[in-house]
Amino acid sequence: MLSLNELQNRPERLAFTDPVLEHSTTIESLLNVIYRYQLPPLQRKISILYLLDLADKWDVPVVFEVVRKHLQAAFHTIAYGQFDLFLIAIKLKDYALAAAFIPHHKPHGWNSDDWLSDIAYGSQVHPPQVYDRRPSGWIDEDGTEPMLWHIESCDYSYFIQLPPRVAWALHKATAMWDHGLFDGYWIDDWDTERIERRKKSIAESFRRIMDPKCA
Repeated sequence: MLSLNELQNRPERLAFTDPVLEHSTTIESLLNVIYRYQLPPLQRKISILYLLDLADKWDVPVVFEVVRKHLQAAFHTIAYGQFDLFLIAIKLKDYALAAAFIPHHKPHGWNSDDWLSDIAYGSQVHPPQVYDRRPSGWIDEDGTEPMLWHIESCDYSYFIQLPPRVAWALHKATAMWDHGLFDGYWIDDWDTERIERRKKSIAESFRRIMDPKCA
């Protein structure tokens, strides 16, 4: 990475080729991380993802370190939507950390006695993109998020946020539980212990599928 002095002494100006990625908001966040180790709130997932893309383009590894530390600190914080934290971990390519969010994922509005009734199937139309924050209407009206350990219930507006390889891995990990390696029973009327076993199994299978050494 070029130092500030080297940047100032370069004969040519930096070329900003992406007006969305190299927006002043993202550049400000990048400089705050570099000089103050300050990160935008993790709730601003879109800002974090843009920041990571910009850091990758400009080769600023400290941004990835700072984001990873904040992500690990927020692991058990229910104030954050864990689907968003999962996507940030995927952007970091930290698949072990991403997998760890799967069994701990309890969406807002989740009811352990009647969790399936909280899911809206196909009710969401993909909203217009907003630069650095979640668009209004992005989540269901009741505030629920898709369960990472039950990806077949994922609403379209969430599913399209998953990179294709990640979506495939989640489906594959689910199939490994549902169709042969463990048991093939549907989830209805499962007791809590059995649901926890399923969640942990899917998380571990996802981690192994995404591990480059297992390719």
